[in-house]
Parts: sequence; structure tokens; C-alpha cells
Amino acid sequence: MKMRVIRKASVALALFAAMACVPDDGPFGVVSSGGRYYIEFSPSPATVDINRLFDIEVQIRAGGAEGEILCDAALKPDLFMSSHGHGMTVVPNVIRREDCTFLVRGMMMEMPGLWTLILDVERGGKIERALFDIDIWQ
Repeated sequence: MKMRVIRKASVALALFAAMACVPDDGPFGVVSSGGRYYIEFSPSPATVDINRLFDIEVQIRAGGAEGEILCDAALKPDLFMSSHGHGMTVVPNVIRREDCTFLVRGMMMEMPGLWTLILDVERGGKIERALFDIDIWQ
């Protein structure tokens, strides 16, 4: 599998650089759309194949990379392929751990093409989003 990362304005896309077999470069992070959260994450396994399940370990911090890990935030992950108008055929399971981090089990990109990883953070009735474009091909 080959994967190319497309950079969106002000959004770090290191997650999928890591998924393209770059060893020991994680975890990765990005500030949410409204700037209130820093979302740190790493894929598991580090190599993600088309039509294979993978997991993402996530923590949400207040403000920046050195901010407090938030225990009262909720996470909703998704993958979407806008050129085909569809998302994943699976529903990932979000597990909140005792240390306030998340394990997202069961993500999948079913075919080659341009995908967008969506990480919605909900806290205090407000939602902020982080988007990551991924161009994946065989």
C-alpha cells in the first residue's frame, strides 16, 4: 500500500505519515478547529492497509500540547470519502480509559482514494472538529 498525505491549512497530518510506515515518530497532534483542544493520537498498527481494521489511541488536552488531559470531553471519530459520498462501512468503538485517554477500535478505509479522518470533540455542549485528508492507493 502507498499513501500520500495532503496538507490542509493549519492542520498537522502526521498521523497518516506514521501510518505509511514511518517508525517511532508518534504520537502526533493537532489543535481543533476552534483552538480550544489539542488532540494527540497514534495509529495501531503503525502500518494501515486498505480494507483492514486499525485502532487509534487518542488524548484530548485543554489548549495546547502541554495542556491538561481532559476527562470530561467526548470523542466521535469517523472516516469519510467525499469523492464517493460515503463513510466507513463499520462503526468504530470508542473506549474511554481510566486515565482519560481514548482507544478507538475498528477504523477502516475500504478502498483506495481520498479519505478524511474526522475527530469531533464535544465538551460542555460545544463541538470542535479536526480534519485530516488522506490520499491512499495500492
